[in-house]
Order: sequence, then structure tokens, then C-alpha cells
Amino acid sequence: MPANQNASPADVIARLKQAQCDPDVAVRLAFLEACHKPATPSELAKDNKRQQKLKRKLGQARDHVWKAMLALAKLTGSISQNGDPKKVRVDRKTDQYRSHVVEAATELEKALSEMQLIFITPADIQLLREASESIAAENLDVLKRLVDMCNHELEVLLWSRAVEPDPGHELYSLVSYVKACSGAPDFPLVTDLLDVVYKAHERWPPTRGVIEKQAERFSEVHSFQAEGIERSTLERAKSGTLRQELLTCYPE
Repeated sequence: MPANQNASPADVIARLKQAQCDPDVAVRLAFLEACHKPATPSELAKDNKRQQKLKRKLGQARDHVWKAMLALAKLTGSISQNGDPKKVRVDRKTDQYRSHVVEAATELEKALSEMQLIFITPADIQLLREASESIAAENLDVLKRLVDMCNHELEVLLWSRAVEPDPGHELYSLVSYVKACSGAPDFPLVTDLLDVVYKAHERWPPTRGVIEKQAERFSEVHSFQAEGIERSTLERAKSGTLRQELLTCYPE
């Protein structure tokens, strides 16, 4: 299907779904391309003392949550074997589980008092504290999510590298995502998607020819990075990591 400069948002969304693309992901990737948002170091990049302090709190919180997960897994296994949760003795392992949850929540609250976090909110900490009130297998999902969020914070919030990705990586990431979902770059679809997003920002959208040339040039000049983007995009799209990160960083 050729690119249509008058394609409506509804039409583009329908074609994204037809191409097996997640519209939430595709639109946000197009948004990053339209904004050309530069990758910059966090505000902690030059504050090493504060950075190390926050790293330590997040790392300790993550370790406590992980230990709580291990203890809870054993406890819920015991509950399953005994049949009746009320008959399970409140033993040392139960105390350890609750202690680790409380310690993790405390460390996360301290981290939040230092700086507003990207992935972890006060509501998440409240859910964590509530998880200490019962020995239930459902709490494993809450704990696992907190471990992942702590890792995201350490990777993204505390990113101290000043080197920015090469120009054009936003467009190549979008093209790679469409290719990962549909099996082909589908430049007409990418063109119409960018047309809708660019116009929403009151900017003149690039043509299909320009988009294809930019993607081709990026692939040739930055071949190593291009291969990494394609591989990473495919893996993160399949695992759901890409969607989770984009919805967290750009919820609306």
C-alpha cells in the first residue's frame, strides 16, 4: 500500500494492528522521532556522591525484595502442601519474609525522599507493604515487578554516560519495530504514521523517499549500532519489555 499523506489517525491505527504492531508502542516510537529528543545524562551524572547513595538504596531495596520472593515461594509451597493456610506455623521464614518486605519498602521510601523516581511510585511502595500482611502466592507478582522496577531505575535514572546515540536512531528504531512485527520495514505505513504524528506537533512530515534514505544511510554508516537496534527491538518487542518501558516513560 502506498503512503497516503492524507491518512487519518484511525486508518493508521487500523493498519498498525493489521501489521501485528502494538499501536501504543508504534505511536510512542514515532513521537520520539518527531521530537528528536536527545539522550542526555540524568541530573545525577555529575553528582557522584548523591548518585552512589541512591544506587545503594535502590540496590538494597532490590536485594530485600528478591530475598522476600525466595522466602515467599517456599512459604506458599508449604501452604499448598498443608492445604489450610491457617495451620501454617508463623515460623522464622515467615518473619524473614516480612522483614525483607518492610526493609525494602523503607529503602524505597528513602530513595523517593532523595529524588523523584521514574518507575517506582508511592503507590508501588504501598502495594509492597500490603504484601507483607499475607502469605499468598499472588504477592509473588508484586515482588517480581518491584525487582524489575528497581533494575530499570538503576539502568535509566542513574545513567551517567554522556555519549548520545548516533543521529537517526529514533527513526531506525521505529522502522525496526515495524519490521519485527510485520516481517518487513513497511515504509508506507511508517510514512503515514510519522505524517500523523508530525502534523500533531505542527511540523512538516518527511516523505517516504526521505525516510527510506535516512534509514538506509543509518544502516550503512552505523552498521554495528543498526544491527544492535534490530536485534534488541525484536527481543524487547517479543518479551513485552519495550511496551512496558515506553508506557512507563510516556504514559499519555
